Amino acid sequence: MGRNSVKHTELKDRASVTRNLSSGLNFLLTDQEDKAIEQLLELLDIEAATIETYLALANLFRRKGDWDKAIRIHEKLHQLKLAKPQAQQIQYELAKDYFSAGLYDRAESLATPLVNTHPLA
Repeated sequence: MGRNSVKHTELKDRASVTRNLSSGLNFLLTDQEDKAIEQLLELLDIEAATIETYLALANLFRRKGDWDKAIRIHEKLHQLKLAKPQAQQIQYELAKDYFSAGLYDRAESLATPLVNTHPLA
């Protein structure tokens, strides 16, 4: 495979990500949140560098009381192989989602290892 074909493939992949991201944001802005989440979660597999954006989106849903949407996003993030601090942050956010949704047993099972790792003074 030549250098030009590799460059062409990279550009094509970036264009696809941009199209999918734009589509996902458009769904979000037109109150089609479920479609937006699906579109954006598909991108997550491709673009793990945008974790902060996904965290912000999930936290927005949690604040609005859309716990199922926040949980879906945080669960998808939780499946990624990330550095320990990032993985723990996502685990904490997911525990908060579960707690907010009244799923106390799930929240506890995620929060307990975090507390044991970082005990309070």
